[in-house]
Amino acid sequence: MLYHNGMPSEERVLTTDSFLSKEDTLFLKGIAVLLMLAYHLWAFPERLPSELIGTFFFLNNDYLYWAAGFGKICISMFAFLGGYGKFKKYSGTKTNTLTDLKKLYIKYWKVFFIFVPIAFFLIGNHYTSCGVESVAASYSSFSVKELVLNIICARSSYNREWWFISNYTICILLFPLITKMVNKLSVITNIFIMTAFEVLCLYIDILVGYKEGTLYDNCLWFKSPFIVCFFMGVLFARHSLFTKAGNIIGRLKCKPVIYIVACLIVFYLKVQIDIVSMFDCIYAAIIIFVAKNLLGRMRVVYSVFSYLGKHSTNIWLTHTFFCYYFYATAAVITFFKWSVLALFVLVLFSLAASWLVDSFWNIILRIYRHIFSSNREA
Repeated sequence: MLYHNGMPSEERVLTTDSFLSKEDTLFLKGIAVLLMLAYHLWAFPERLPSELIGTFFFLNNDYLYWAAGFGKICISMFAFLGGYGKFKKYSGTKTNTLTDLKKLYIKYWKVFFIFVPIAFFLIGNHYTSCGVESVAASYSSFSVKELVLNIICARSSYNREWWFISNYTICILLFPLITKMVNKLSVITNIFIMTAFEVLCLYIDILVGYKEGTLYDNCLWFKSPFIVCFFMGVLFARHSLFTKAGNIIGRLKCKPVIYIVACLIVFYLKVQIDIVSMFDCIYAAIIIFVAKNLLGRMRVVYSVFSYLGKHSTNIWLTHTFFCYYFYATAAVITFFKWSVLALFVLVLFSLAASWLVDSFWNIILRIYRHIFSSNREA
């Protein structure tokens, strides 16, 4: 049993997985956010000012859509890593849900209160990109109700890709319950509960039908697979499943071949036989395990993706403004029409935006502290 401040912890935690460190998590988030950018840039040609072409001319554009389809795994990876990291963070201590929610929303608001005013100015009534009329409508006329709902992320009409904030909020709220379950129940029992939850959500979706704006839409529809991924991340951390898998595979020969074959199988299943992301909790675990064991050993690759991982939240929150919503930047990104070059330019735009966002709020914070420290001295 772990102890906290000399006393047994309230949650009976016997082990936590040591497979992923905080640095490894940043590295994996960097991979996930690059997959996200590829997905949004390559999977929706109707939203771009110019159609992209394959960089390698002997291949047709089908590989772009295959790669983009696989890129959908990014959100599942983020959810899985969120559950894994949160369990390790609170192992042996009480969870602090309010603090976690505050940190999440502060990150969101730092981008929101910069980019939404800019979007109102740039988009307004002269919307020329994106192909999403609902987003255009949100910026063509100001509504206090719409603003408030977007601030608390009850809606994501200012940026459709911000829906994951509400999804992760649900995960944070459910985390204390999930922790109790993974601590007290067996792996098999927890997997059965996750499967039953996912099947129930699919059944409700088929039985009731999707209706936008309902409680089911806001809390579960489309989000349930990622809640399960978060749950699975907690389970892996609690029962050291990555470490146990590594011990088993470590006894086998040709490990790189096994890793590559596993990735190809996941790629095929995700792209060709994806069923509402139902199996993403398994796919994400495999991709994370393989990426750590293969790419994690390459120092330069590890450093590059770790740097992207440090900026992953800001990149996720800003990148679709550049490739969809701001016509000028979208035109620059797609100017040369080469898919990989366009992705590289989008990464540069997003990284620059992340640095500027962080720098702006750091300056505001220094000014705030200076003013209040001066008042105290006076």
